[in-house]
Amino acid sequence: MTGTLTTQTERLTIRPYQLTDFPSWLAQSSVPSSGQPDVAVFTEDWFEAWIAEEQQRAADDLGYCFGVFRTTASDPSGSPITTPGWSSRFSSV
Repeated sequence: MTGTLTTQTERLTIRPYQLTDFPSWLAQSSVPSSGQPDVAVFTEDWFEAWIAEEQQRAADDLGYCFGVFRTTASDPSGSPITTPGWSSRFSSV
């Protein structure tokens, strides 16, 4: 994939997930029955593989998955405001 699929406003950043997003992504993720993330499933290795899969889908122009992040002066990279199940995914097919 060439270029960057990112847009930013004063309050929000919309962009593909990055490996550095794992801690905040995990904190925002939860299993409905327990309210806690399943750390046995959602590991850093799993997250890395998920990102690689999404990057390949984008490179193949099959679909795009974006995280929505709250942007603040103290945290310009942003914290996710949606869970992975609610991430925006756009398919080109």
